[in-house]
Amino acid sequence: MDLKLPSALSFDKNPWRTFLIFSTVLMLVLYWQAFSSPFVYDDLDQIVHNPNLDVWSNFVHRFLLRPVSLNTSFLGYGGSTYRPLFWLSLFVDRAIWGLNPSGFHATNVLLHLLNGNLVFALFRRLKAPAASAAAVGLLWLSLPINTEVVAWVSGRAYVLCTFFMLLCLLSTLAYIQRAGVA
Repeated sequence: MDLKLPSALSFDKNPWRTFLIFSTVLMLVLYWQAFSSPFVYDDLDQIVHNPNLDVWSNFVHRFLLRPVSLNTSFLGYGGSTYRPLFWLSLFVDRAIWGLNPSGFHATNVLLHLLNGNLVFALFRRLKAPAASAAAVGLLWLSLPINTEVVAWVSGRAYVLCTFFMLLCLLSTLAYIQRAGVA
């Protein structure tokens, strides 16, 4: 008996849609328990006990107008390092979700899923076959080291860094191909 995927899930006809469906299912299978996980470890200091994320004026003052000098001590609660995009993402999550950790974890899962899709796009841009690009993207999504991004909300800095690195790589490849350099 030959098992065939519906045409909507064929890598030949719809590689992007097919990968998005498979990657979303994989993420839900791997990380469904994260949605019910509490804040842990650094999350408590960086989110729950961080007065700088309470209101917009505190956030602007602490992270934009008077950030910690890079030559001062980095000891203390999680608000003592200068990572404006990271802090902005936490502020937005806290404004939307309050102190409900499920929303923060959902954001991390979504960002991680987006990165897996960018890995797929990168390999497709490098002319890898759709099945190979999908295998690499799914492998990226399921790497054990990436579970920290979902398990600890404070690990979001890594997923944001990965997001911008992948965007830079894709942009560079697009420029090189458009300019005819390669």
